[in-house]
Amino acid sequence: MSDWQPIETAPKDEDRLVLLWFPEEQVQSVAYYSAYYAEGGYGCVDGFPWVQPCSGERLNIYYGTPTHWMPLPTPPQETENGHQ
Repeated sequence: MSDWQPIETAPKDEDRLVLLWFPEEQVQSVAYYSAYYAEGGYGCVDGFPWVQPCSGERLNIYYGTPTHWMPLPTPPQETENGHQ
C-alpha cells in the first residue's frame, strides 16, 4: 500500500519536511514548502514553492515539478544506552 498523495494536498507549513516524487527525473527528495517562493510570495519567480532543506535551493531547478508527496516516517527512538 502506498502513502503517496497528490501534490495538491501537500501541507503548506514551512517547518514540515515531506518526501516529494518528481516523475520527470524519477527522483524522490525531502523538501519543505516556502511561501516566499510560492505564487504571490516576494521571491516568486515561477510559483514553485518546494525547497531543499540542506541547500535552500528550489528543487524544480534540478528535478522538474513534483506530482506526489508523502509524510516522512517517524525517526527511531533511542533507549537509555543510546541505541534503538
